[in-house]
Amino acid sequence: MSTSKKKLCIVSLKAYPLFNKNCNGIFGGAEVQLYLLAQALSKHEDLDISFIVADYGGKKIEMFNEIKIIKSFRFEDNALSKNLKFLNSLLLSNSNIFVQRTLDPASGILSLICRIRGAKFIYMVAHDNETNGLYEKNIGFLKRLLANAVFKFSDLVIVQNVTQKELLLKNKNRTSFLIKSGYFLSKFTPSKKSELDYVLWVSRSKKWKQPEIFIQLASCNPKFQFKMICPKAFDDTDEWYNHLKQKAGNVFNLEFIEFVPFDEIDIYFRNASIFVNTSLNEGFPNTYIQATKNGTPILSLNVNPDNFLDEYSCGYFCNNEFDKLNEKLNLLIGDVTLHNKMSKNAYEYAVENHNIMKSAEQLYNLFTGLK
Repeated sequence: MSTSKKKLCIVSLKAYPLFNKNCNGIFGGAEVQLYLLAQALSKHEDLDISFIVADYGGKKIEMFNEIKIIKSFRFEDNALSKNLKFLNSLLLSNSNIFVQRTLDPASGILSLICRIRGAKFIYMVAHDNETNGLYEKNIGFLKRLLANAVFKFSDLVIVQNVTQKELLLKNKNRTSFLIKSGYFLSKFTPSKKSELDYVLWVSRSKKWKQPEIFIQLASCNPKFQFKMICPKAFDDTDEWYNHLKQKAGNVFNLEFIEFVPFDEIDIYFRNASIFVNTSLNEGFPNTYIQATKNGTPILSLNVNPDNFLDEYSCGYFCNNEFDKLNEKLNLLIGDVTLHNKMSKNAYEYAVENHNIMKSAEQLYNLFTGLK
């Protein structure tokens, strides 16, 4: 291997199921974005890319195309074992640039390790709560101190939207760079939308995603078909998840789907007439890109980053009003002309804003410019 290559290491412990289709572990949008960025960045021949994940079994080091997968610790390991195995993974990567996404006390520790070793550290904000102060309210002093260290010691901080950028400067006095989340895009055919008739919801079962509201929406609209893809979140209780399944099972026009592999999820977005988001808050949901790149209009209860649903006319923001959510659902299903217009707008928005190759190039240009 050429010594002139830049050594880049991406850290995302729950991302392994994205690389191994036989592993059914649960992951979120942050893992998806780093997985896609790794693939896009691997096109650069001057990069040697490694990717640290948790140990899901099998070989400790695997190759995925040009990406070296390094397994660190098992989630059930004790704290000492986790720390030692993770440090060993960092050494195995032998990298001089590290990238991590989603705020955690470990983010601050990793940024400190990089500073001590003389490596560069790039942190990518995953959620609005990381910049608006809400994340800090739910953790103790030491964890808060460690988590906030990431904004002090990172060489670059990347945000997903303008709101995060402004809040980070206001609340943390930290400058940042805006790189929008992205996906690999395929050609969309608007005519395929005319015969579709189900309403889609996709997310983990976390309570702040408010899955029960979608169940209520389905119950209020027995004439329409609904599909709910809702894998159990990593830290959710069986009691909560079984409650959701039972509640969904009582709605005859709602299909509850526990898990869909990542490489099969696109067909659900492509065949949906409308995508619904009921979360209390988010950063920029991956599902918004999955919906728009497949020409599926969005109905959002609370989440409208940078007001894009209104600006690009690719859906409706309902301002936390269930009645408005229900009203706009019926409007979009009942007005074919309006639906087709929003479908076309959604796809054009995705092409303009969320091409992963463009996002990867922005990131590449930033970290190659670090001194």
